[in-house]
Amino acid sequence: MVGTLLGFVLVALAGCADVPEVERPPVIAIDPGLHPVRTADEVAAIVLRAIHANEIGLGRVLSPARIIRMSVTLASRVRAIEPNAGQGQPAANRTVWVVRAFGTFTTNRGPANAQLDAAGSGYYVIDDGDGSIMGDGFP
Repeated sequence: MVGTLLGFVLVALAGCADVPEVERPPVIAIDPGLHPVRTADEVAAIVLRAIHANEIGLGRVLSPARIIRMSVTLASRVRAIEPNAGQGQPAANRTVWVVRAFGTFTTNRGPANAQLDAAGSGYYVIDDGDGSIMGDGFP
């Protein structure tokens, strides 16, 4: 009986390898005391449009676009969430969304016609007030 049950469990587990991973919704964290004006769906749409624009610019998809984490924080705290974020952040008391995602991330820094640096994951900093992209980066 135990051998039969063990055999059944092994066959069942082997069949699980063909089941696609269930896509999880992004983790959303809002710092205490902050009340964003934009919804997570609005910010996600901004980020996904930017990722798709990168796909077009690069001419290929490095990783399917998928948002992992969305954090609402003050601009002064962006580097606590994304340590590699640059210094050129908006005013420190400004509310921003820091969005970490998989997808095609590129940089246009460098001379014209230069090969784009690219990665399969990265982040965007979105201004909660006007929805503009305040920064981005990878890895």
